[in-house]
Amino acid sequence: MPKKKHILILGCPAVGKLTTAKALSRQLDYPVFDNAKIVDLVSLIHLNGTKEFRVYRDYLRRSFYTEALSNSNIIGLISTNVLRHPDNWKYFESIEDLFDKSGWVSEYILLTASSDVLLKRVVSESRKSKTTINTEEQLLNWLRINPLCNSIENHGCHVIDTTNLDAEKTANKINCVLELNHGS
Repeated sequence: MPKKKHILILGCPAVGKLTTAKALSRQLDYPVFDNAKIVDLVSLIHLNGTKEFRVYRDYLRRSFYTEALSNSNIIGLISTNVLRHPDNWKYFESIEDLFDKSGWVSEYILLTASSDVLLKRVVSESRKSKTTINTEEQLLNWLRINPLCNSIENHGCHVIDTTNLDAEKTANKINCVLELNHGS
């Protein structure tokens, strides 16, 4: 029996993480966990960036993953997450360890795109509901503050440049790179 897969789609804001995750979900029949939803939820209680915010956010994420791992009906899971700085890898590795202990395999996908494409995507209709970054100015500021958002040194991460790809083509590429091919 093949191992269950946890696919972590990483990247900066507006690169297409959630849109790609939804397209990949349609191909594989894996549920999608958008980590931004946890951020939005915790922001209702704690100021974003504070210690209390980070502690509660990480508690909710870990609780979700623990519950997902206890559900034997789930054959795989797709998670999206912003790659802000190299320290994020400590968190990703802790989640990977949680999945490994349950017999799952974790796969990392880093989505990238040119600055011009990111600036077009950030103001697209699909981002209007985002509570954080949804203007060109906000994205440029985020990229200035987080220059290492594409840092993947020493991590088994598949990098996919989405500059000339829509979500379906990106999902197809992920499917090929990971040799998944369920329902495609």
